[in-house]
Amino acid sequence: MKNDIFNIFAFEIKTMIKSKWLISFSVFYFLTGLALFMLSGGGSKLVLNLFTFSSLLIPVIALFYNANFLYNEKKFIEMLLSQPVKRSSIYWGIYLSLTVSLSVILTISGIFAFIFSGSGFEILDKVIILFLLNIFTVFIFTGISFLTVFTLPDRAKGFIALIFIWVFAFIAYDAIILVTSYLLSDYPVENYIFAAVISNPVDISRIIMMMQFDISALMGYTAAIYKMQFGESGSLFILFGILLLWVVLPGMLAKKLFTRRDFL
Repeated sequence: MKNDIFNIFAFEIKTMIKSKWLISFSVFYFLTGLALFMLSGGGSKLVLNLFTFSSLLIPVIALFYNANFLYNEKKFIEMLLSQPVKRSSIYWGIYLSLTVSLSVILTISGIFAFIFSGSGFEILDKVIILFLLNIFTVFIFTGISFLTVFTLPDRAKGFIALIFIWVFAFIAYDAIILVTSYLLSDYPVENYIFAAVISNPVDISRIIMMMQFDISALMGYTAAIYKMQFGESGSLFILFGILLLWVVLPGMLAKKLFTRRDFL
């Protein structure tokens, strides 16, 4: 089983390298990261700028590129399913090839951008948190992409669903939080805020990053509530735990769907 996973993983990595998208994306992320590091004036601002850029770019790549990859590889996956290979091996081989490759190039590109920018090591802890959140984001939104594709085999319906997911995570969610907090300002809304945060891994990552800085003005409404209720250490423990659940649940649900389907 391990050999099957590795063989599929290696084959998919070679395919992606031949398509040159990995190299192109790594160069793009490196140059953008380097520019942000050099133009931000150093310190915390550059980490925040790169986090903002990454939190917008990575979900788009993980959602739409991976979905497009799965839809394009439909016949290849069907061919693999006809072979004496466990479905779980096929799933993990494809899943890990996409998540690991994207995580590695993001981390390596970010490290080189950090080194070449000449930034001081006083922000190294924040940069490490940034890279860690990037990796979580890759795995979370890849799992969501897989789950969507295996639920909606039709490409058009799948991409429409992914667009709605992206709009919710980046636009509708913040609007809902703001409107709700305004309309219910006379009532205790902390419990509702806790539940709302669980529904959006983007906001969880944002809260974790904001807690790395001693600038209260940067802290959003949800981050302020978490820090007030649980303290910084307790909040980080809870939020990283929720992110881990976001990694596990979509990925395992997608695997369950994949192993039960006759074809995509």
